[in-house]
Amino acid sequence: MKVNIDTSEVLELFRAFNEEQEGKPQLKTWLGVLLWSLQNTSIDDFADEKINSLREITVHTNTKKIKLTVDKAVDYTSDLNDNCFVVASDIVADFAKKVSKESNKKMTAEIFFDSITEALHQIKDPLFEDVDQHDIEKILPGYSSSKTQKIKKGDVVSVPLPKDSFALMVAIGDTSFGTGYGVIDKRFNNFSPNQLKDEEVLKYPLFGSNKLPEKGKWKMVFHDESLLNLFPGTLEKFHSPLLFEEAKPFGLAETSDGTLRKLSKEEADKIGVAEKDFKQVMLPEEIERYLDRKLHN
Repeated sequence: MKVNIDTSEVLELFRAFNEEQEGKPQLKTWLGVLLWSLQNTSIDDFADEKINSLREITVHTNTKKIKLTVDKAVDYTSDLNDNCFVVASDIVADFAKKVSKESNKKMTAEIFFDSITEALHQIKDPLFEDVDQHDIEKILPGYSSSKTQKIKKGDVVSVPLPKDSFALMVAIGDTSFGTGYGVIDKRFNNFSPNQLKDEEVLKYPLFGSNKLPEKGKWKMVFHDESLLNLFPGTLEKFHSPLLFEEAKPFGLAETSDGTLRKLSKEEADKIGVAEKDFKQVMLPEEIERYLDRKLHN
């Protein structure tokens, strides 16, 4: 595809790296930010919903292949500040729209990467610390193999909320109650992955499916197992004293293997187990409504 490529925005992303790192980024660091940006782009910017199941990027140079999966991206981006992610997110959206308009084609990840490759080739100065961008022959997206994407431990899932906001949940692990999710206690309009380590979280997990809903706009936006440290190591389902006699006086906690323990008043109050609308096991649509009520602005 031959279109007029505006390289200024691509160069702006590298300036953000240079200012922060005082040098050129490694290719995998750049790919990690690009992968995150693509996973967080609006579905309206792309022609198909495959972008929701994007799991890896493979760069083919004239001598080797370099692959980065979503599971490993955080290993290369964890030291970056928010600016790189904010700049990258804006650039990806603007670049995709401009290429789509110039080519008169609906944007796909394949067209996006072809255009990025062409832009890299047009820039004469070296961009990467470890790879000559002129040696890059093609950049290919890789998708989840199944139609319904399975969620893995450490995956961060965005859940749509009203007014173009969304919630973020971290997959903690599978239990007999369903897959346990830790919830960041905040509504988001945008975010960078490294900021999540400083956010407050709900005091209890939610339990749901280990697959993204086939219909809807839930997305797996990135993967970071270090975020598991924000949540208790043992997943527990809490029983309200309003509903179960054996849970009195303050509540009861149950693990996946059936182990039970009584809650103290202090712990029960923090969790909110005695509130009338307290719930943990839900379908996707119920989770959306529940988080809309519960999360802070």
